[in-house]
Amino acid sequence: MKLSELAQNETPFTVESFHGYMWQKWNDAEKKFEKSKEYQEGMQKSYSLKIKVKDGEDWLNLTEGQMKSVLLATLKDGVAKLVGAGLKAKSNGKEGMDIRYYFTPLKDDDSLPF
Repeated sequence: MKLSELAQNETPFTVESFHGYMWQKWNDAEKKFEKSKEYQEGMQKSYSLKIKVKDGEDWLNLTEGQMKSVLLATLKDGVAKLVGAGLKAKSNGKEGMDIRYYFTPLKDDDSLPF
């Protein structure tokens, strides 16, 4: 699932599990990401989360900066509890290189639709 899809409707989701990171970079000629378990020049870390949304389970890949934002959103009493966290994503409304995503934890009175 794309982060932009989650942010567009502020879709609530729950982090089911964390699956580490991989390296990836965009291949403009083939219009897809190249992925690797080993670093290669020009690649960036991408963190993989298995998430639960209303329509079922899906995968969410996050950049290092986005992962930091998720961890900060789950921080409570000095401990970040990622797995089991309920979150919503929002964006600044821009596109391309100017887009920024923000994560907020669901409050106790927010109900997940699943």
